[in-house]
Amino acid sequence: MVPMGLRAVAFDIGNTLIDDYSLQLRSVEELAANLAARGVIGSAEHFVATYIQVNRANKLPFLSHTYGDIRFFQDTFMRLGTDGVEPSEVLDEYRQILMRHASIDPTVEAGLVAVRQAGMKTAILSNESTERVEVLFRKTGLDRHFDVVVVSETVGVEKPDRKIFDILVERLGVTPHEIALFGDNPIADGACREIGIRFVLVTGYRRADWGWEKGNAHEPDLRIERITPKSVGSVLSWAEPG
Repeated sequence: MVPMGLRAVAFDIGNTLIDDYSLQLRSVEELAANLAARGVIGSAEHFVATYIQVNRANKLPFLSHTYGDIRFFQDTFMRLGTDGVEPSEVLDEYRQILMRHASIDPTVEAGLVAVRQAGMKTAILSNESTERVEVLFRKTGLDRHFDVVVVSETVGVEKPDRKIFDILVERLGVTPHEIALFGDNPIADGACREIGIRFVLVTGYRRADWGWEKGNAHEPDLRIERITPKSVGSVLSWAEPG
């Protein structure tokens, strides 16, 4: 039984559909090993620690902390006192490594299929760079599971700003109360509750230090560990309060 009025389901990407935290760390470590082997840097471990510190400290809008940004590498090399290498070339190498490792867990994808089979409209709602989402779609074919894609850089506004949720509602063509949003961030994703969208907190990939948004954390309507056919089914069979 689908909850009364539930007609659409939206998903965050990073640490909801994909373990971005682990993907980023694995890719930075491989990049650092390559740079150390070529003599570009002295210590792979020091490079990784510095890059992660730079990445976490940068709170500019519309950046992809997973896909990387030229400023991350410029600042990292400056802090390390490394020259003789173009940050743009290292960024390209990092992204090639990252996308080689990028994939969707088959169980997660099966959960997305289950949502479609239940007759729900589906959407992506992500604070991400447009390029990262486009490249991810080309690599994984993830976009075939969604009717609507709302990316912060593309629309010029980020969660938890209400405007991005309004855009989602308009594009889905339903009311806020007819949408459930799956996400890992109680601030960014949880803000959907302020306009009546139901918030499902996905905890399996969640990391406490992975989040740059300012605002209040919101209690979820439901919690699940991972997106699977079973967990999605539990949400779709969830009865409305009262």
